[in-house]
Amino acid sequence: MKYWCSYQEKLAIELRQGRPPEHWDEPLRNHVANCPSCNDLVLVTQSLQQDRTETVKSARVASPGMLWWQAQVRMRNGAMERINRPVALAEKFAWIILTVAFVASIAWKGGQILGWFIGSETAAHSSMQGGESEPVQRMDDIIHGRRPGHRRNLRRNRRLPAARKRIGKPGKSGFSLNAVHLS
Repeated sequence: MKYWCSYQEKLAIELRQGRPPEHWDEPLRNHVANCPSCNDLVLVTQSLQQDRTETVKSARVASPGMLWWQAQVRMRNGAMERINRPVALAEKFAWIILTVAFVASIAWKGGQILGWFIGSETAAHSSMQGGESEPVQRMDDIIHGRRPGHRRNLRRNRRLPAARKRIGKPGKSGFSLNAVHLS
């Protein structure tokens, strides 16, 4: 049961001031001896105060120079963390972009890249069905040992007669394709 005693306020003031029970007035000492609630309050408060004084006595106080040095180190470390935060964020962002670009390139040209590593024409040409650009086609021809541009010869042959007519006409140099003989 919890009892509220009329002496508890007076007892709390005496305990906060840290006076020992021998210096309290006689009626308060008699009441604490007879009241279980007040007796428990005194016991708990004195135990906590004794632990506090032992802890304060056992604590080591560092020299002012050591405290100043530790404060400077903490400040410097805090400043370095604040400075490095945006750099670390930019680094993470760059890694994410690099990863996305790598995955996108694998998804886009995966069959051709696989063909380069394996050396299989079917894997290399599986991604070329959609029509590749000319430099990629040239690289593929070189890798597989074909004559560069063998697929484009049909287009060139259409333009070739017109080019022969232009070159074949005698000009200032008098050069003609008909006169060239390979032996």
